[in-house]
Amino acid sequence: MPLNLGSGAISGAYVGSNAVTAAYLGSTSVFAAGGSYTPITPNTDNRARIYLPASTTSIVVGAASTSSSFAITDGTTTVIGGGGYNYAGSVHSYYLHGYRPATLSGMSSSSPKVIEVYSCNSSGTPTGNLNVLGLLDTSGDVDAIDVSGLTILYALAAFSSSAYGSGYTKTGQSSNTSSSLPSTIREIRAVGTPIHYTGGGGGPTTYAGGGLDIAGQQLDATALDNLYTDLGSVSSYGGTNPLIVRGNPGTSGDTPSIATAKGYTVYGS
Repeated sequence: MPLNLGSGAISGAYVGSNAVTAAYLGSTSVFAAGGSYTPITPNTDNRARIYLPASTTSIVVGAASTSSSFAITDGTTTVIGGGGYNYAGSVHSYYLHGYRPATLSGMSSSSPKVIEVYSCNSSGTPTGNLNVLGLLDTSGDVDAIDVSGLTILYALAAFSSSAYGSGYTKTGQSSNTSSSLPSTIREIRAVGTPIHYTGGGGGPTTYAGGGLDIAGQQLDATALDNLYTDLGSVSSYGGTNPLIVRGNPGTSGDTPSIATAKGYTVYGS
């Protein structure tokens, strides 16, 4: 539902000098910064995708793969990251400290962008599977993430920079300064992808380093339920398999039982 002033649509809203990214009436969205949003179509080709608006020209991604390297590309420029790293138990140290990240910068601001992330060898040839993905920093907003069709993820970290601190921490961490993401992500798709973490889930103030963490983002109830429905089952894996969704506006009206029936533990809803 759009928000209008008279006959004119409001394209930006502020409280003092602070930009309002979204406004809700109950669980219904009434305003979203940047205008209308078109839901993404999931892909299942063994690549993750990050959807950026035109204004975002730089992004930093950390990842791990079965081939020990990964690539990030906007279709014009490709950067190789990783090298000698695969998933280990201390997954939180991987993305919170920006271990071997890849930076893609200087992207055009003329159109919305779809960034692809995939497992590769050191030369950039696609091979293997992604098993950790962390968004570490951007020069602007992030609209959505698609990790559909991946074999398994041990961690998907896309929490906002304001999600921790003020008493909230990650397991084994006294501070969490490496995430510089704004609170703008509206959609996460993960069709058929299990997100498995063997360690504890955490809460109410200390949260696990593995599993899914999208704390402080902008998913409404429909987007959260779509995510829960998408996820592959982890019932046969054991572990808590945490989904950290606190701070998203949809947590007042979502259906976490969709995910718990598949072996996940939902925190923050």
